[in-house]
Amino acid sequence: MQPNYRCKKCKDEISRKTWKTSRLCRACWVANKPKRCIDCSIAIHKTTTQRRCRACYQKRYGRLRNERLERKTKSYTNCFECNKRLKRKYIKYCSRRCLYRYKKLRRRAAKANAVCFPVCRWTIYERDNFKCYICKIKVVTGGRNNNWKQATLDHVVPLHRGGHHAEYNLRCCCRRCNSKKNKRLLSEHLLIVGLEKEAQTSSREPVGNEIRSCL
Repeated sequence: MQPNYRCKKCKDEISRKTWKTSRLCRACWVANKPKRCIDCSIAIHKTTTQRRCRACYQKRYGRLRNERLERKTKSYTNCFECNKRLKRKYIKYCSRRCLYRYKKLRRRAAKANAVCFPVCRWTIYERDNFKCYICKIKVVTGGRNNNWKQATLDHVVPLHRGGHHAEYNLRCCCRRCNSKKNKRLLSEHLLIVGLEKEAQTSSREPVGNEIRSCL
């Protein structure tokens, strides 16, 4: 014979699971002033530490938790930095060099209080058709550091001015334009370049006039 499980207060029959958890029926358990969910005010057990019922807890944290697990278990084929074929699963960088490169950029973003997302630079190169967005030349990938056509990533809004390290704020840029732009905005950089060109043309014009007058 199966043993009868009864409530400690009213002695009504309860299930074995309820007897193991609280040893009280529903009516006695609610009358015992249990905790209330801070979202829907449903009675919850005293031992819960989340201050929410299971439905509200899953509604609040379930979606974020699932997205985080998907990011962890997502398998990539190529390195985010050098686009090499990855030899293992569930990693984003092929070597420590590529990983330290991302960590260095993350430290820069932390100093500027900016958000830093892991961005695949090759997707940005392909999006911009491997062209510099300032001078429109064809950039070179995998070249040496002294090559001025070497492909780099440039922040349209710099990190120290509130820009984030994300795909919408990154553009393909050659090393020469990236070093000239430095920590300025694109409008400031184009203004300086325009002033330099005007100064060069104005300095050449008098020489041409003098030659013509001599002739």
